[in-house]
Amino acid sequence: MIYKPTNDYVFDRVYDGIRRLALSGDLLPGARLHIDNLAGEFDVSSTPVREALNRLVAEDIIDMEPKAGFFTKHVSEVEIRDLLDINQLLLDWSLDPARERLGGYIPWPRFDVMTSAERSPEPPSAHHLAKVTGELFSHIARQSRNSKVAAYVAHVNDRLHYLRLREYEFIPDAGMELRRLCVLCHEGKFRALRDALRDDHVQQSRRLPQVLKQMVLYPKAGTMENHI
Repeated sequence: MIYKPTNDYVFDRVYDGIRRLALSGDLLPGARLHIDNLAGEFDVSSTPVREALNRLVAEDIIDMEPKAGFFTKHVSEVEIRDLLDINQLLLDWSLDPARERLGGYIPWPRFDVMTSAERSPEPPSAHHLAKVTGELFSHIARQSRNSKVAAYVAHVNDRLHYLRLREYEFIPDAGMELRRLCVLCHEGKFRALRDALRDDHVQQSRRLPQVLKQMVLYPKAGTMENHI
């Protein structure tokens, strides 16, 4: 019997939906992902749900425990530090002067995502800032002209999205640091951008224990009214 995979459209819809759910911060770290519940939510059979969950496990977006099921990622300080370090190394490498000579630095065309938020009467939301951070770092990684580097930075940013979402909730000045990076990237000042990214990495590493502590007190995104 020849195995016939799930219809591509159905699979993509289910996969994208579960992926967004796993990365959104709407679920607690370590929350169980019930196949039957997800199948009902997407109005599909359990087959595309299971296929999507297995793919997300392979992509290291969620966890699978034998005989227990599928779960959102637990938050581990050691793993987060590893992700922050590799992200910084790849961004630094992407902005290396040797690569600038190969084709020139491409300024970030998406500066409006910050300036438009600043014109709003309301401060940018943590979700907005976390999304901008991912877009900015992916753009920087593409300066490497290396598709593998760009793809891995995108993956790391997916893994760090929840942390950044919570960080922007807890740390009042984090958004200002992001704006400085956006300005440097937009203006094409890549040497200054490299230095700023290094400084940002140091600051983020220093405040990581504080963020993780607050995540224990307020485990679900959007549940904290006042910043520390």
